[in-house]
Amino acid sequence: MNLNDSITSLNGISAKRAVLYKKLNITTVRDLIFHFPRSYIDYTKPVKINQAQSGEFCTVKATVMKKLSPYFTGFSDRMRLGIYKAVLHDDESEFLCVFFNTEYSFNKLVTGKDYIFYGKINENNFQKEIASPVFIEEEDKNKLVPKYRLTAGLTQTMIANNLKIVLPCFNEENDLPEEIIKEFSLLDRKTAIEKIHFPASEEELEAAKRTLAFEELLILQLGMTMLKNRNRKLTGTIMKMQDLNGFYSALPFNPTSAQKRAVSDCVSDMQKAVPMNRLLQGDVGSGKTMVAAALCYFSHKNGFQSVFMAPTEILANQHCQTLKGFLEPLGIETVLLTGSLPASEKNAVKAQIKNGEEHVIIGTQALI
Repeated sequence: MNLNDSITSLNGISAKRAVLYKKLNITTVRDLIFHFPRSYIDYTKPVKINQAQSGEFCTVKATVMKKLSPYFTGFSDRMRLGIYKAVLHDDESEFLCVFFNTEYSFNKLVTGKDYIFYGKINENNFQKEIASPVFIEEEDKNKLVPKYRLTAGLTQTMIANNLKIVLPCFNEENDLPEEIIKEFSLLDRKTAIEKIHFPASEEELEAAKRTLAFEELLILQLGMTMLKNRNRKLTGTIMKMQDLNGFYSALPFNPTSAQKRAVSDCVSDMQKAVPMNRLLQGDVGSGKTMVAAALCYFSHKNGFQSVFMAPTEILANQHCQTLKGFLEPLGIETVLLTGSLPASEKNAVKAQIKNGEEHVIIGTQALI
C-alpha cells in the first residue's frame, strides 16, 4: 500500500465517506494515519456513581442488571425520539444508563455483563443516571480510547476502525538514527504511530508522545539550522561605521547604556559580510523602538532605505508616529504602507519608495 494512495483504496471507505474525510483535510492514506487523536477517554480509573458529581463527565464500572423496554416520544415519525434505558449496578448502588436515538449502542449491552461507561452524570428524581455513554467491556485491554476531531457524519468508531485496517501496513523507516533512538530511549516510528492511536497504557501513550514530539522538534531545529547556515553563505549588505552622535543628541531623552550597547551590537553585525541574525528582547517601554530607529538612521547614513514591519495596522500606525518623531527632524522621511490604503495612495507611496523619496517604510505584511 502506498501512503499517497487515496483513502478510497481502503476497505470500508466509500466515496461518500471520503467526502466527509475531505472536510478534515484527509484525502490520502498518510493523512489518515497522521490524523492524531486530540484526546483520550481514560477507562483505567472508574469511580463509583455516588462519587460522581451531577453535570460532570466521568467513567463508571458497572454490571448491566436489566434492559428496559424502549419508548418513543414525539408527535410524528419525523420528530420521533427513541429512549433506551438499562439498569446498572456498581456493587454499591443502582443507577440508569440512558441512550437517546441510539438503539445500536443499547443493543450491544448484554444483561449480566460488566462494562466501563463514560458519559455525563445527571440526577433525575433523586436517582443518578449516565446519559448517552460510550463504553467498553470490562475485560477489554485497550482502556485508553482515542477521541478524534470529527465532522458531521463521521464517528469516532468509524475513524478508529479505518485506522485499524491501515496501521498494520504502515512501514515508513525511522527519521531518527538508531543511535539517537537508543540514546534517548525512544520508540521506533512504526510503534510510536501505532501507540499514539491505540495505547494499551498511559506509559505507552507517553512514550509515543515523547517520540513524536522529539522527532518533530529535532526536524524543526535542523531545518532552522540549515536556513541559518544557508543565510550565512549569502553576502550581506556590508555597511561602514557612521557617527551616531547626531541621532543620540536629537533624542528627547538620554539613552541608557543598555540601549546604546544594543545599538552598538547590531551596528557591528551590520558591518559584517553575512546578514545579521539577532533578537532584541525587552519589556514595554524599554526602548526597543528607539534601537530600531537608530539602526534606520545608521542605514540611511550608509545610503540605504529601511523597512520596519509590524504585525497589525494599529501597531504600524503607532510605530510610524514614533519613528517620525525620532527621524524626520534629522531629514529622514518615513512613510506608512498598509493593505488598507486605497489603491491610488498605495501606488503613489510605492512610486515614492522606488524613487528614493522615502527613506524608512513602515507597515504590515503588505510590505512584502
